[in-house]
Amino acid sequence: MQLPPAIAARIAQCVLGAEGPRLGIDEEARTHGAIALIGAIGMIWGLRPDGSFWMFDRDFEVALEPLPADCQTQALAWGARRFPWLSELLPVRASDAADCAACRGSGMLSVTWMCPRCEGLGWHSER
Repeated sequence: MQLPPAIAARIAQCVLGAEGPRLGIDEEARTHGAIALIGAIGMIWGLRPDGSFWMFDRDFEVALEPLPADCQTQALAWGARRFPWLSELLPVRASDAADCAACRGSGMLSVTWMCPRCEGLGWHSER
């Protein structure tokens, strides 16, 4: 993904520890040159300043690997909840988009479960 320079710089600042959260997932992500978009049991999804997405988890011996492309929108949706300034990277809702019926437009099925149907966006494009 091509990141705007200001977003890439902000991610780089977080990787350096100059800003951002300092949870265990954040510290591990920094060791991979990334910010942690989401952390769950057995998996952390991260984003580097170069726009590449990664998955890893030292505790569960998950080696650093590229995040599959079909997970990147959901990863950004999670990341925008942790880092609101990432929201500008999310797809723009088209005028013909409909609210997601599965999550009633919220993007979430529960407090901890993102809607897989709309990938956390809360809407579907009719195209």
